[in-house]
Amino acid sequence: MNPSKITAREFLKRAITAWQETRGHTLSLLMYLSDAQLIIPFPRPLFNSFGKQFQELGVIQEAYIDAVQEGKMDFSKMSVALDEELVISKDKLYKFLTHQDSQLIRTLNNVQDPYQLIDWHLGSENPTLLEHIYWLIQHETLHHGQLVVYCYLLNIIPPKKGGPSPSFNLAINLDLSDRLGLSLVSDKAYTTCPHILFILLLNSLLS
Repeated sequence: MNPSKITAREFLKRAITAWQETRGHTLSLLMYLSDAQLIIPFPRPLFNSFGKQFQELGVIQEAYIDAVQEGKMDFSKMSVALDEELVISKDKLYKFLTHQDSQLIRTLNNVQDPYQLIDWHLGSENPTLLEHIYWLIQHETLHHGQLVVYCYLLNIIPPKKGGPSPSFNLAINLDLSDRLGLSLVSDKAYTTCPHILFILLLNSLLS
């Protein structure tokens, strides 16, 4: 499909798929770790364990969902308190994160205008709903990097997850390559990372 012909509704569907793939990496690592490994301390303040990092991902996701429903981002409503029982159990964390995923998908499927603005208190720089989801994916991916680094610091070899889901495995053709300014020689680097491809697509469509 030519990117210039993609409708806002279709693009929102792709955003959902990109999120599911990104969250899939989170859940893959979570279930790979043991409960004992969840509480190993990291050399950093605040979210200084795997368990605390996973809880923070769910709490932030909840704030993003509320923002879609209410039209504004309000971090003051976030629960920042550590849930002592949650952060030591990968089964409870899995239920917590997958519940947030269900809420997110249900909320996004009810969106009427994917280009509606979300009030981040940024004035003219407030994001559209699509950009808002893009920021959520960015946040999740940022934590992937942290989690993988701490895995290696603790001599834990992170799991290898399979390629992207078929529904988002877009073949980069000449039109898309020209639009994104990519070389066809290097397109495999993007087709194997759906969340990166989503971000590139979003940036091209909003530019």
